[in-house]
Amino acid sequence: MRPAQRRPLGGGPASDPERARAEAGRRELRRYCAASRLNRLGTLTYRGEGCHDPRQARRDVGLFFRTLRQELDGKPLSYLWVPEWHKAGHGLQLHFAVGQFVPRRASRAAPSSPRRQRTLHPRGPRPLPTSPSRTRVSGDSGSCR
Repeated sequence: MRPAQRRPLGGGPASDPERARAEAGRRELRRYCAASRLNRLGTLTYRGEGCHDPRQARRDVGLFFRTLRQELDGKPLSYLWVPEWHKAGHGLQLHFAVGQFVPRRASRAAPSSPRRQRTLHPRGPRPLPTSPSRTRVSGDSGSCR
């Protein structure tokens, strides 16, 4: 009797290519965060009717990080941010990771968008747990008031 042939893992076409691309993207983000030691997470949300324009959100988050860098004495700041559509239809919220302690006064220096009179409101950043065991990080993702 002949032993069953083993098929190598991976290398073939994915059964769900869209899911495979999403997982690859998340894997790349995790690796970037680990390599850059981005271990403090925060969320930026909009007050009022929110922001439904991805371009405006990109401009606002760019202004937020430029202002934050100035508040931190202009030193280089490693960060990563990703947009997410708010579950309640409020528009976009922006999740970010930074690699250093950010005092609350500095993170509260979020600029307002001059065109739409919207203000980004930060939550966090909070440090990730440092226990050696695998710890699931969970937090509330509501907007800041």
